[in-house]
Amino acid sequence: MGNLDCIENKDVEPMQGYELLPKGEYRAEIANSEVVPTVRGDGLICKMKILITQEPYQGRWVFHNFNVKNPSEKAQQIGRGQLSALNAACTGKPGIPNDSTDLHELPFLARIDIEPANGEYAAKNKVIGFYPLNKGRVSALQATAQTKVEDDNIPF
Repeated sequence: MGNLDCIENKDVEPMQGYELLPKGEYRAEIANSEVVPTVRGDGLICKMKILITQEPYQGRWVFHNFNVKNPSEKAQQIGRGQLSALNAACTGKPGIPNDSTDLHELPFLARIDIEPANGEYAAKNKVIGFYPLNKGRVSALQATAQTKVEDDNIPF
């Protein structure tokens, strides 16, 4: 139990939630991350707290979870692919870093969408893409894949 006697004036207006970020791309960075067991305890997720660093939404937070170990091969593949895209956006190198803290405070563009309300849950923002600042919408991972396709089409 936490003692709140340190607060002298407890007559404070209730704070309501704030508006969702509009769909779009925002300069951002990872502020915090941790790897934790899934709710079922049969896998691992990397939870990331993403800080928006672009006005007028500077200081707002978006959260994203990556399935890094999951009994569903598809869920695991998606999570690891997203993590590789984030790494490419932050460092210019595709692949998964050894430690999620290696991505902290590195700038990137986060493509934000809105997940509609579902039953008891309100609508919320979600990240649907990670892109480097200097290459716009083409991530280093996509650029690598594109180069390979172009190289494969070269006749010898």
